[in-house]
Amino acid sequence: RLMRYFLKLITEEEQINKLAGNRVVVFHEGLFHNGTNSIIELEKENPEVFKQLVKNKAVINCTAEPEIIIKYINERKIKGVWRPMLNGISDQELIEKTKRSLEVKQELVNILQKHNVPCLEINTANNVHENAIKVRNFIGTLNQQ
Repeated sequence: RLMRYFLKLITEEEQINKLAGNRVVVFHEGLFHNGTNSIIELEKENPEVFKQLVKNKAVINCTAEPEIIIKYINERKIKGVWRPMLNGISDQELIEKTKRSLEVKQELVNILQKHNVPCLEINTANNVHENAIKVRNFIGTLNQQ
């Protein structure tokens, strides 16, 4: 199931690149969210392919305090949206995994910014309306470039 999901992400990325041409594509999910470690490695091991991957991209990095993220995960579990890989993991273990994940995401954002990829950080614990305005303004700045 996970392999199908990643194949879907890569296929979508390729289709988006073909359709976008020279227009900027904004990501908050998909390959940039799920392939963080691989993209960091790609930048080190094959900079030319990395540059092609991030060309005409902008990223919205959705973040929150680990405890808030765990709350979201547990709420999804109640709704039946649960990742099997999280079975048997305590909230404390989940907090540690989340902290590490947030650090790696920040590392990717730093790398993207170093390559002049526009990045916006959104704290999902903040007011949704205010976050939407930030995203709209961010996209507006991309249209001006």
